[in-house]
Amino acid sequence: MAACSSSLATGIYFMPRWLDQGGVASDHSPEFYWELEVRKLAEDFKPSQERVTRPLKDGVEVSYAEQTSATDLADFEKTKPTPEALAKHHAALDAIVAANETTTTPLPEEPPSEFADYHRGAFAFRLGQKHWNDAALAWEALLKRPENERRHRSVWAAFMLGKLALFAQKPEAVEWFRMTRDLAKQGFSDSLGLAADSYGWEAKSELEQGNVERAAQLYLTQLALGDDSAIVSLKALVPDREAVYGMMNFSPEPENADEALLNKLKAERDSKVPGELERAARDPLLRRIVTAHVLATETVASSYAYFTTADPQGARCQRWLAAVQKAKVGEVQDAAKLGWVAYTAGNYKDAQRWLNLDAGTSDAALWLKAKLLRRNGQLKEATAAMSQAWKSIREESVKSTTPTESASPFSMGSDGALDPLQSAGGDLGALHLSRGDFVSAYEAFLDSKMPEDAALVAERVLTADELKKVVDARFPGSAELDKESDDNYDVSYWGNKSIAIQQRWLLGRRLVREDRYQEARGYLPPKYREVLDHYTQALDDGANEKLAKAKRARAWFDAALIARFNGMELMGTEVEPDNFMAGGEFEASDVATDREAGTTQVVRYQDGNEVKTTMKLSVPTTEEERRRLAKHKPSPNKRFHYRYIAAALGWKAALLLPDNSDELADVLNSSGRWIKGDSKAADKYFQAIERRASKTATGKEAGAKHWFVERYGPWTEAPKEQ
Repeated sequence: MAACSSSLATGIYFMPRWLDQGGVASDHSPEFYWELEVRKLAEDFKPSQERVTRPLKDGVEVSYAEQTSATDLADFEKTKPTPEALAKHHAALDAIVAANETTTTPLPEEPPSEFADYHRGAFAFRLGQKHWNDAALAWEALLKRPENERRHRSVWAAFMLGKLALFAQKPEAVEWFRMTRDLAKQGFSDSLGLAADSYGWEAKSELEQGNVERAAQLYLTQLALGDDSAIVSLKALVPDREAVYGMMNFSPEPENADEALLNKLKAERDSKVPGELERAARDPLLRRIVTAHVLATETVASSYAYFTTADPQGARCQRWLAAVQKAKVGEVQDAAKLGWVAYTAGNYKDAQRWLNLDAGTSDAALWLKAKLLRRNGQLKEATAAMSQAWKSIREESVKSTTPTESASPFSMGSDGALDPLQSAGGDLGALHLSRGDFVSAYEAFLDSKMPEDAALVAERVLTADELKKVVDARFPGSAELDKESDDNYDVSYWGNKSIAIQQRWLLGRRLVREDRYQEARGYLPPKYREVLDHYTQALDDGANEKLAKAKRARAWFDAALIARFNGMELMGTEVEPDNFMAGGEFEASDVATDREAGTTQVVRYQDGNEVKTTMKLSVPTTEEERRRLAKHKPSPNKRFHYRYIAAALGWKAALLLPDNSDELADVLNSSGRWIKGDSKAADKYFQAIERRASKTATGKEAGAKHWFVERYGPWTEAPKEQ
């Protein structure tokens, strides 16, 4: 299970952000995933068979027919046939592969053997349904041979007889598939892994006969063997799943069916749902499967949604809980999962009741306990429970993946959904934040691959010294880091950076913003240390009153140029307002301002109209957090704030330059252009052009346009704009 996804509106990829929209994700049930849940259920099944996967050819799986032919030939060659027998075997295989319902050429003759018997059945099978009786007779004849004459093809014959019976909707299909496994267990050759494949086919037969309890066991065994097709097949066991005719074992939709017929079919199906749900509730395994499906379809998939279930009334959740209650079951395995169903429907009292019936040691139980304690205001106890859950989930995450320090630590699925560690870390980080444990909040977000939330805490909540202490301990500098490729130090390649590079660079920029240049130097990438040196030298020269005004002015403007064109890398904020994380391409959500204010604005669309509502934060701020948020905001707290710093440095240069000089006009025009999107702030520079540089060529052109112009002067030749 995992929680909320990021916004992927307009097709633009954004990192997940737990604290966005007031941290509403902390109020919700985490998102559960059908695939993850049924895989957990399959762990209880330990089949002895082994599945045979299809080999690859040029990186692509070969067809089942090609695999079967190759395996058949390899098995035959083990019998050490004569050249003549081998040639006839080849000819038969070629004929079988080419056969279809229009084939009239007979199967080439072969010497009598189990292989020849199997080929006769396979050829008849390929000729179409009218010939399936001939196929069955051939395979049955094979199984009547003495055991020592059918060691290679008995398993294959039993399996195909099972498929024929299944296609004919005959219940004896089950017996044939069981025989397939029995024969393999007795030592008959199973070179295609048909004993393993038989579980899924037997499950289908049992399901068609209405034996859903047995089908559940078989499908999960199939999944335990590594056959992922069972993940979809298991949905057929859920009585109230959404009907998609022709898929997931629903009856095919009638051709040319009108709306009335479809409604009738739906009504007939819906009438059976209550009884089928109660039947599922009585069976321990089916109960867990249906619970998993309810959670996977009803839990909220987006942190930008202010509701607690995909169905605002929780109708499906309530219906399932009612079926479980009506079934009057005794001991309930995974009772915490039913607690999550109740939580999702907003029924927190029932959620607590189900939690009390659980052993309370699973991830799901500990997580639910933390959610309920949080709702009761017991933050300390909630944090302790969530810490246990997160630790267990993290250990499981390490087992399933092996992250490397050089790889990007932040990743999501293609649909933007968070993985379990991210969502658990979001809840844990939010709890630490609400309790004022800011260092723990930073580390929880960071270790859970929630980079924007970690960055917010690092840049706006922690002091620079607190952040420095954590970064020094966890990500010490090294010669290896300094040898990273230039691409990894380019803001455009944010996703390629290691977590050590990211956090050290973030700290370096934070220290630059606080004018702690010498400390900052060691945390910046090597290519920007020299840039910082030039910047600090220019600042020193500009402030040196012993130097001539012209030299000081040039120094101030050199610093301005560096701030403008390397400001993102030297002092840009990771998240708002500059959004270094996205290379400044997109404006980050202003979570910091929301948290400082204690409210957030939610936007909904009703009848095509935008409706804004101000709401309290779901993850409240402490007084200390609000104080820190105010103290640590960049100055000015505007997007691309370093451009304003560059413009201010340009103003200092302008104060030292003579009126109506080309240098003055160049400095004022350039500085104003850098912030011209903010007309109120930029107007100061335009008025100065009119007042002090109107006689220059730049001043005249600007005066005619009544604004800044695309013109370069003696100090701004061939600029490298980002």
